[in-house]
Amino acid sequence: MVSKTNRFLETMAYFGLREWHIANENVVRLRTLLTPTEASMLEFDLSTIDWDEYFQSYIPGIRRYFLAEPEQHKERPITSGSKGIAWHRSLGHTLGARTLKLDRGTHR
Repeated sequence: MVSKTNRFLETMAYFGLREWHIANENVVRLRTLLTPTEASMLEFDLSTIDWDEYFQSYIPGIRRYFLAEPEQHKERPITSGSKGIAWHRSLGHTLGARTLKLDRGTHR
């Protein structure tokens, strides 16, 4: 588990330790070209995302596809006694902080 966590952190360090400027002018322009029906099908507003639901599916996906944990662990909740609790919390804090910066448009 430690080597998998280290590999994951090394991979994500490139993205997590840099500041990014996110430009969305093309998305805004595209939205103006859509009909109301198309706009309702292609939601671009990040404020409408249910982040709790997103992370409930994201974390199991990371565990299954990146950490290659056996299938039986897919539904097991991460509790204070779990080996992965430190990894889970650090990942959550890192992604949460990056999400807040993205949402506020402070990436440069």
